[in-house]
Amino acid sequence: MTLSTALLWFGLLAATDDGSQRLRQLQAAGDYTGAAAIYREQLAANPESAELHSNLGLMLHLSGDENGALLEFQEALRRNPKLVAPNLFSGIALLRLGRPGEAIPYLDRACLADRASVAPVLARAQAYVALRQYTAANRDYAEVVAREPSNAEGWFGAGITYRSMAEVALKSSPHSPEARKYLESALNALERAASLDPRSERVHLILGESLRDAGKLVDAVEEYKKAIAIRPDSPAVHLGLATTYWKAGETETVLPPLQRALELSPRDPDANGIMADLLVRKGDYAAARKFAEIALSGNPELGHVHLLMGRILLSENRPDLAIAELKAATKSDATGTSYYLLHKAYQQTGDDAAAAAALREFTRLRNSMTEN
Repeated sequence: MTLSTALLWFGLLAATDDGSQRLRQLQAAGDYTGAAAIYREQLAANPESAELHSNLGLMLHLSGDENGALLEFQEALRRNPKLVAPNLFSGIALLRLGRPGEAIPYLDRACLADRASVAPVLARAQAYVALRQYTAANRDYAEVVAREPSNAEGWFGAGITYRSMAEVALKSSPHSPEARKYLESALNALERAASLDPRSERVHLILGESLRDAGKLVDAVEEYKKAIAIRPDSPAVHLGLATTYWKAGETETVLPPLQRALELSPRDPDANGIMADLLVRKGDYAAARKFAEIALSGNPELGHVHLLMGRILLSENRPDLAIAELKAATKSDATGTSYYLLHKAYQQTGDDAAAAAALREFTRLRNSMTEN
């Protein structure tokens, strides 16, 4: 159930008894277009009714006409700026239209006007997530679960925002104690969400990712299996399971879920990247190349796949092309492998100075790893 559908009766404002029974029937049947037609008829007789404009906006919103809905909500607010529903649903409509920054002021007003419901706070948290303002979003999700401890959506949101905050902290410092704290909080929140909503595939999926990131691979596998049982046709859950086996070095166990992920989503960059890696490990560079190319066409930022392409091109005795791939790989290579391969590629091209520089950087990174 979507937030908007769940809030249907919350959003509807009393306006007139004319046609009320027919409206209830249409809304209960999900015929929001039909209900909108009745509200338009009522507005023709009473065009200054803020409540009717708001109700029409909600019907348009539920039927997928976000632009039309937004116009009606704003008509309602021009007549009565203190109404909660048009402020809340203006924010939700703007969020759906990809304009989260514009949504925040409306959602702020809805939060202030209705302190009894967590719906405006949840919607504002979603807007902050869209803006990548994870700390602000996390604060709102924390408020939701403090007020409603059984709110699964609030716990799930807290979990994903803690994960995002951890990723930001790790970019600043790879060994950040703050990141570890955020990851622990993410696990706690997601486990709570899973206990409240055990049939949610996305909760088990993200919990599986969090457990994998925490090094709890056995527990991660169990969560992915739960997600697959709920939604066996989801490429994301099969890929999550395959990624967990891959990171654990289980090169045979990884194949069934990986092949299923590729059947369901043949051009998924991450799935193709893993398959390319497995084939390179087996020395089948020709077969690996196709998967690596698909992966990079979908996501050119996959550093480990650039590294694989570098290996493939070196195996084809094409060091000039390999150099470009290996340089791209250095951006995300903390082990120094890309620099060692660059050293070899430069040697093959006769550039001794560049080969020596690459070898020095490889040595520096390896020494740094030893010290840490």
